[in-house]
Amino acid sequence: MIINESKPQETELRSGQVSLMSNNPEDWFQIALPQKGSPSFRLTAGDFQTIVCEEMNDGMIIHYRNAQKAGRNFDMEAAVHIAPTNGGGIRVRMTLDNRESCTVPQIQFPCLRRVAEGLDHNKTRFVLARNSFDLFKELSVPAGDTTFYDLKLKKFMTYPFSFDFSMKWFDINDGDNGISVYSEDASADIQGVHLERPARDSLHVNAEWCHFPYSEPGRKWESPAFVVTPHRDGWLEGIKPYKTFANQQFPELETSKLLTSGIGYLTLWMREPFDDSKIYKMYRDIPAAAKEAKRCGLNELVLWFTIDKNFGLPLAFSDMHGSLEEWKEAVRETREIGVNVSVFISCNLIPPHIGDKEWYVLNPSGCSRGDNWTYDWDFTPSFQPMIDSSGYAIYSCPASKSWRAGYEQTVRNFREAGIHSICYDQLFVVDPCFNPEHDHKPGETHNLLYDIMRSYKEEDRAADPHATFSSEFISDVSSSFQDYTWEWHTSEPHPFKYVFPRNYCNIMIDRDTGRAVQGVIEGYMLNVYPDFGRGLLGDHPEVMSFLQKLHSFKGHWDRFFNSGEYKYNEGLDLLAAPHGRVWTYEEETVVFLFNSQSEVLTVRLIPSLQRLLPGKADGEWRIEIYDLDNVLQHSFIYSAADTAELKLDGQELRAIRIYPV
Repeated sequence: MIINESKPQETELRSGQVSLMSNNPEDWFQIALPQKGSPSFRLTAGDFQTIVCEEMNDGMIIHYRNAQKAGRNFDMEAAVHIAPTNGGGIRVRMTLDNRESCTVPQIQFPCLRRVAEGLDHNKTRFVLARNSFDLFKELSVPAGDTTFYDLKLKKFMTYPFSFDFSMKWFDINDGDNGISVYSEDASADIQGVHLERPARDSLHVNAEWCHFPYSEPGRKWESPAFVVTPHRDGWLEGIKPYKTFANQQFPELETSKLLTSGIGYLTLWMREPFDDSKIYKMYRDIPAAAKEAKRCGLNELVLWFTIDKNFGLPLAFSDMHGSLEEWKEAVRETREIGVNVSVFISCNLIPPHIGDKEWYVLNPSGCSRGDNWTYDWDFTPSFQPMIDSSGYAIYSCPASKSWRAGYEQTVRNFREAGIHSICYDQLFVVDPCFNPEHDHKPGETHNLLYDIMRSYKEEDRAADPHATFSSEFISDVSSSFQDYTWEWHTSEPHPFKYVFPRNYCNIMIDRDTGRAVQGVIEGYMLNVYPDFGRGLLGDHPEVMSFLQKLHSFKGHWDRFFNSGEYKYNEGLDLLAAPHGRVWTYEEETVVFLFNSQSEVLTVRLIPSLQRLLPGKADGEWRIEIYDLDNVLQHSFIYSAADTAELKLDGQELRAIRIYPV
């Protein structure tokens, strides 16, 4: 932290001589105070007429009093606490005393100004848990564009119902320098990050963390603490303080050993959801599918559309695929084969004929929000056809007594049918909920949902050691009870995997074996989905053969995947190894190199090894290179003077084991 001597209230963060953030006392926060006729009214830190900086032993406190705006005074006091960290950054937090007669629905803190000003704007990227983008290209408006309010210069990302913003951390870097920001909030309260490029030609951005506390009159609001750290290099360096915090805050999940001994799971559709004439499988067909899955290292089946409702509660098993007794027998046989059964359910959305308003998330105007999830290949268009809305349903709130009762009955029905594993569609609450019949603050609903799912998961695991809970969407908080994801897209979950190596994002596989290799070396769960779930693995013997080989390959390295640390591409020469992944286990390192192209790839080994083994002398490390069959191809003692090269044919995989002699 640099305190400007000529302006002692200014806080600036740098990496070397590169300016990464610069804040004055007038910058730190904004307070939403909707007024009659002016719902967007807000106070900024600069609207407080008395701002006093108090030096402390561990930093400073900025006191804010006497807020004035639009010709009136506001009875509020605020304080911002700023302390240096051991990593060269700052730890900031805010308090607000609301003595006004109105509720404060939103507070933006910290508001970081002039962010990325010293970075190379042509290379600057914004990195989230499961995605990244080119910052200044994303926040840009083409010449001559008259976009409404220049909205393309702004971007808002919501936590936790987001594929991308799934842990409370972000990083901005150009590969040489960067700045990392994370919250010490351990809750799943709804919040967000707002990015704004002040002008079309600005070479910096403003970044604001948005809270929705709905702080009532007479109450004191305290923000979580935020750690802002400048760093060298890319996000792999910037994320290390957050990883240390998160690994202490969120307990590591103990996933079923049956699941993690394999390479993923098999998804099967039992029928077409909106056309009862299209039955793909009967309950009696499940054990045969399980035998195929087991041979390929897919130790879990995720069965879609086995139940009596596409959306809604309570749920029970459908008789379109056989009797309940036939279902129970199929599950028993499948378990004897060594394959667990998980049932996909969708009950976030509740059809209007099932529920009344008490079930639903309501916005401030008292209105609900729904979606038409009707789909079938024979509709035109296939998704959300204009001629049918049988898949229309409304988003529910887990605080609803009716919803909770329906879900509790569903769990009872499943357990009576022998099922302790659930694949939960849409693990989120769509918006802050203002339903007057619910007892919660608008932004607290994800905590309620997570508590329900965690509780049932613990009960199911106590009854069945192979029980799993999976879902669409994952977050830092849900990582403590969620075994894996079932999602349609994978995105870029490398930062999330780096922090939570024992949580498994999925990668969809139909017949693309190269994609399967990439999924395994990333530590993902393969979601094998033959013919979009409508087919069987046995229809594709060449895929089965490859998955068997891949399962054997993974088993050889399971100590890294199941007990080691995921390092992404840390230390690799990326020009020579575009799809290389690094894992460590105790004193061992393994580098997986995969040539995803069709042309031969030549990899120069020593530059990467020098980065992976800094300061190590020649002769202290043995290097072993294995192929997909786990056959040792080369073995040598490390020497910095070596000119060893490795040639990979198209779609070829190699594992490089490095360990002390």
